[in-house]
Amino acid sequence: VRYAVLSPDDTRLAVNSWPNPPKDDGHLWIKELPNGPFAQFTFEGAVNHRPSWSPDGRSVIFISDRGENRDIWVKRSDGTKDAEILLDESAVIDEALYSANGEWLVYRHGKEDGDRDISAIRPDLDVAPMTLVASKFDEVAPALSADSRWLAYVSIRGGQGNVYVRPFPGMETETIVSLNGGTEPVWSRTRPELYYRNGAGEMVMLPVLPGNEFATGPEQVLFSATAYRSDFYHAAYDVTADSQRFVMVRTAESGTLDEELIVVENWFEELLNLAPTD
Repeated sequence: VRYAVLSPDDTRLAVNSWPNPPKDDGHLWIKELPNGPFAQFTFEGAVNHRPSWSPDGRSVIFISDRGENRDIWVKRSDGTKDAEILLDESAVIDEALYSANGEWLVYRHGKEDGDRDISAIRPDLDVAPMTLVASKFDEVAPALSADSRWLAYVSIRGGQGNVYVRPFPGMETETIVSLNGGTEPVWSRTRPELYYRNGAGEMVMLPVLPGNEFATGPEQVLFSATAYRSDFYHAAYDVTADSQRFVMVRTAESGTLDEELIVVENWFEELLNLAPTD
């Protein structure tokens, strides 16, 4: 298993198998939570990965190589219809997600060092894509806040990746939010909070302050995530809607390809127990 993504109502989990690491990304599967069936979702191509749910949970978008290139495909989450291509570009596309209101499709294209950039398009309008972040450095792992005001992403500068945030879709300013390395940004779906993995492999929560300008409170280290799978280019975990549980992939023991899904619970209570008291 490489990636685990919860549906908007937390009742289903989209994951993708990894049968031939690091070459192939296999197929997507849908798990009914907590104890429902685990059904294969895609059947064509060698690469089907990095799933993302539509805001209403009725569809899953994902990256597939079943065409001439890696493009964005969409399929009904109940599996009743065949997948359809959603966006086809000449460049490889390797990540995609909807805004919470469904109006925007944000995606990352490029696969060679230095050409990974982030763009967005309005699928319901016949307009050209908008370039959001592009530089001589790689920009990866786009993540939109629940109110679609802020875009978080990872930029590789000075040999180290860090998490940055810009307004969306204007992108006038840029704020670095990780202090000593940061990857895999994920926004809370119900709270003004941003999560990411810091340079020490710890999960961090960053509270976002109200106001027109992007500002944050002190970061809070939640727990060590070194035992769980990470991915520099795309978040390998997800957070439940109540922001109290993390769904992660426990990394395999040496010499085996077996991995397992893990739910990390009650991190907030653990954080309170570790915090100093007056």
